[in-house]
Amino acid sequence: MKNLLNILFIGTSEFAVKPLELLCKQNYNITAVLTRRDKTGGRGKKLIKSPVKEFAEKNRLNIIQPENINSSEVSDFIKNKDIHLGIVISYGGIIKKDIFSAPKYGTINVHPSLLPKYRGPSPIQSSLLHGDEKTGVSVIEITDKMDAGPILLQEKEIISINDNYFSLHDKLSEKGGELLLKYLINMEKTEKKYQNDNEATYCNLIKKEHGLINWKKDSFEIHNQIRAFVKWPVAFTLFKGKILKIYTSKYSEDSEFPEFSPGSILKLSKKKFGVVCGDGKLLEILKLQLQGKKMLDAHEFLNGMNIETGEMLG
Repeated sequence: MKNLLNILFIGTSEFAVKPLELLCKQNYNITAVLTRRDKTGGRGKKLIKSPVKEFAEKNRLNIIQPENINSSEVSDFIKNKDIHLGIVISYGGIIKKDIFSAPKYGTINVHPSLLPKYRGPSPIQSSLLHGDEKTGVSVIEITDKMDAGPILLQEKEIISINDNYFSLHDKLSEKGGELLLKYLINMEKTEKKYQNDNEATYCNLIKKEHGLINWKKDSFEIHNQIRAFVKWPVAFTLFKGKILKIYTSKYSEDSEFPEFSPGSILKLSKKKFGVVCGDGKLLEILKLQLQGKKMLDAHEFLNGMNIETGEMLG
């Protein structure tokens, strides 16, 4: 038996798929899934569907892809279909008041941070980049101001030193879905908690140049940069005139080599190597990719390259 709440689900990226899946499993009535239009990409300039659209197609959900989410086409759809609640998760666009206020009970958003911390488009990367020990998920009402609406529910998530963007993304997506269901079950009893704008911090869109490693920074900062940007743009440096992408590193507080300059390569064995950072500590490199080559584990990279201790990156 379906839940009688008519929902318009608005989402695009992989982060929104798990919450949508959980809604379907609990038989919520997804009247439609609104997602961004297909993009062209790849060598053949093929149309690429969003992860949300792919899931919706597999589960035979009604899909709409308006050119402009803030158009009369969308507001008319909400009215004609008697939408009770809008749910926005990782849509990737600004939604205006005419749209988010049109459903009977308004529109809510699932945001992967402990708001008011990290309002904006890159909260997962930002929590890793700053070396935070915890983050979380917030379910909020959507208002005119980005990520500033009243908090309806919020839960913490511990960040492991070994977490990277992918692992933290998946944990927060799962938690976001669970928190969303928890809210829907107790909608009428949920009390709003208004955010304090004076405590708000913000994060921006990630750019390719953010991946460039400055080896003069502390080893922990560089480790955080690598794990935050492992999906895109991938942390990178230069080696023998070519771009070297670093996907995975291992941080340790123990090793110190103040006699070497930042960026110096140290071979630890035939299978291991690290790079000296600005604090004199060594950051072990685990997975990397030289320009024009495939991704390799550290030992494979050492086998294929004639590297000596003291050679420089950057």
